[in-house]
Amino acid sequence: MQSFGERTSKASAGATMEWVLAGAILAAWFVFRAVKNKERSVHALQLREFATTPSSVDKDLSETRAREAWIDPRINPDPRFTDGSDQRDRGLLALPPPSRDRLSAIRNHARWIPPGESVRVGGISIDAGMFYLGGAFTGSISDRENNCLVDPSCAIAPSGSDQSGSLLPYWPSYSNIPPVARRTYLDWLPSGRKDPRIGIGYVFLSFYGLERRMLVDAVKDETPALIAEVRRLLALHGENHSFRNYASKFLDVADLVKGPEISRPVLSPELRNGYEMPLSVRLHLGRKLASATSFDGTDALLWVLSLPDTYLRTPATRCFDELAELWQMRFASRYPLGLKVNPPKTKLKIEYHAASGGFECSLDLSDSETGPLPDIAAVSAPLDGLRDLLNARTDELASYSRLLGCQTAL
Repeated sequence: MQSFGERTSKASAGATMEWVLAGAILAAWFVFRAVKNKERSVHALQLREFATTPSSVDKDLSETRAREAWIDPRINPDPRFTDGSDQRDRGLLALPPPSRDRLSAIRNHARWIPPGESVRVGGISIDAGMFYLGGAFTGSISDRENNCLVDPSCAIAPSGSDQSGSLLPYWPSYSNIPPVARRTYLDWLPSGRKDPRIGIGYVFLSFYGLERRMLVDAVKDETPALIAEVRRLLALHGENHSFRNYASKFLDVADLVKGPEISRPVLSPELRNGYEMPLSVRLHLGRKLASATSFDGTDALLWVLSLPDTYLRTPATRCFDELAELWQMRFASRYPLGLKVNPPKTKLKIEYHAASGGFECSLDLSDSETGPLPDIAAVSAPLDGLRDLLNARTDELASYSRLLGCQTAL
């Protein structure tokens, strides 16, 4: 059995060991904290050094920004991301417009090439003339105003052909058609535009320039040549209804530009040429109305034949001379003193809408003798009787027309 002294000695020794162990643990913890603090200090120092050391990318970016002045997007929106004056008006990504200097240089070179002047475009020599060369007309604000221009900066295919015009849209523009189509057009121009097989779209491209030269440039000494060229193209491509309609209207207006003479058009089964009465008929009958002169048989037949809703049947077209003779006899019997027509209040106004869609113009059609001319197109009162007379004469010729048709078939 241990004495009290022995037990006290052992307890004192155990307490001492516990204090020693606790001190060792505390010392180890302080050492660990010191090491970690040192590592953190080194890491923080490295971060500060890295943050204060500019990279090459940051350096280039800062230099670029220093060279560029800051632009408030509320005042001057970035044209690459908006097509309006407000950033809310966002459009598709687009290239910035050409500089003013470049546009000015291009426009200064937009000019009419007369016949006989030789030019070279894309390696093709053209001396037939009668077309515009350049990039844009001065003051033009839309592509349609420039669609007739042969732009020498546009790419041209080294070979190939689109003679049928299948690559052209309904409203062709030289700058917007494919390179092979441009080559086809440039190959057609030097020939004098004489190939009747060429697609009608290429004919329209040429016609766009002719109507602009006549009615925008208004070079009167060239008027006879321009009229002759359109008549030649009409003779080659008149089977196309659209071109015949536009070319016929052009010729009507061109005759006015050439001279103010008003004469009676020749009777023809092809007087109707679109959705309006021919200008030549409206001018002639307008003068009749202004002078209060009665219509004779020829005037009345001109009127009914030129109406947009008049469609002649086969006997009338096959036997047109006989139809005109029968008409004169029946008309004289029905209207022995001629046909009296009351003039309308509507005056004749001619506004030319270009086939190209690039311009419009108005013509003054006041007659030197009678002043402003009444517009016969605004009169409808006697037309039902004239249509009945025409239909009756056509029926009279039906048997004779069939006989001629059988003889032709044999």
